[in-house]
Amino acid sequence: MNIPTLGENGTAELLEPNSPAMIGSLVFLRYQATYHVATIRGFTKDGLLVSEGNFKACQETHREIKLIDPAIRGFWTA
Repeated sequence: MNIPTLGENGTAELLEPNSPAMIGSLVFLRYQATYHVATIRGFTKDGLLVSEGNFKACQETHREIKLIDPAIRGFWTA
């Protein structure tokens, strides 16, 4: 997969959405001043099933994000 790179001092804030949501694509999120990225692993009736690192410090986690979540900035696919 051709994952976007941010350079030495980059942040998820610099990533620009380029696709619709689909399995394997990235979802870009913003929680107040914190930008975050997760990988879409599946869908539910109301949301996205994602895998991510550091949503909880130093852990890989899995959760559902509702499609109406205002933190969603968009999606990215190679």
